[in-house]
Amino acid sequence: MSDISAAPVATAGSIGSGAMLSQAQVLVVDDSRLMRMGLIRALKELGIQTIAEAGNGREALEKIRATSFDLMLLDIEMPEMNGLELLHAMKQEPAPVATAGSIGPGAMLSQAQVLVVDDSRL
Repeated sequence: MSDISAAPVATAGSIGSGAMLSQAQVLVVDDSRLMRMGLIRALKELGIQTIAEAGNGREALEKIRATSFDLMLLDIEMPEMNGLELLHAMKQEPAPVATAGSIGPGAMLSQAQVLVVDDSRL
C-alpha cells in the first residue's frame, strides 16, 4: 500500500507562472457548499485569486453570461440545472469553452464527452 503523503502536490511554481495563475478567473460549480469551500481553498493555495462560485447550473449560467472565466470546475449531479444541462446550455453561448472532467458511471461520462464544447474557437 502506497503512502498517500508521498504523493506529489501541485504548486503554483510547478504548474506555471504564479503571476499567470493569480490572474486566472475560475468558476466553481457544485451544490455542496463544503465541496466548493474545499476547491476554493485549494485554488487559493495555487495562487488563484479570482474565484466565483455557484450552487447549481442556473447560477453558473448567469455568471458565465456576465463574466469570462478561464476555468470551470463543474459538478454533474446538482438540483435545478445539473452539470450536463449546463453543458447543453453552454453550447448555445458565444464564448469559447473547453471542458474536461471525471465522472463515475460510464453512461454519464459518455454524455459529458459528447457535450464537450468545440475548443477550435479558442
